[in-house]
Amino acid sequence: MATVHETSRGFDNGYDFFGSLLAGFLLGYGADWLFDSAPIGVIIGIVIGAAAGFYKLYMVAQNAEEEWNKTRTKRWPHD
Repeated sequence: MATVHETSRGFDNGYDFFGSLLAGFLLGYGADWLFDSAPIGVIIGIVIGAAAGFYKLYMVAQNAEEEWNKTRTKRWPHD
């Protein structure tokens, strides 16, 4: 069963991803308003925001794997 700390880390990652999408949407919306370019800015903003969110999740997963490997070698030094 997941602990409260593990669950909160999951929520943090979800909020980071949602924040990236929201920031991309808002920047795209602002670009559409500024340049009068209808949905193009929003679409590009959401795509860039999603890419940034996925990159952030990838980096979190890499760090979690490194952390897990460190604890694994401490428990079983003969592996």
